[in-house]
Amino acid sequence: MSPRSNQLAMSPGSSLQVEFAPLDPALIDAYIATGEPMDKAGSYGIQGLGGVFVKGIRGCYQNVVGFPLHRFCAEVDAARLGIQAS
Repeated sequence: MSPRSNQLAMSPGSSLQVEFAPLDPALIDAYIATGEPMDKAGSYGIQGLGGVFVKGIRGCYQNVVGFPLHRFCAEVDAARLGIQAS
């Protein structure tokens, strides 16, 4: 946190890879018909029905779900204390 501006600057994000299993077009159509992907960035929810398509992830699961709350809080605490977040 900058003492002059009272603003917090987060450090750069981390990389993430999501690997999907091969998907049959009929299965994709069935998933779309559930309506679940319609309000999702990336059109799937790993914590919902879309999770059955995910073969694996490399990186932070919280980034896949949406918001890395733990990392954010660690960055805020580190900024308040004037230290580097780990």
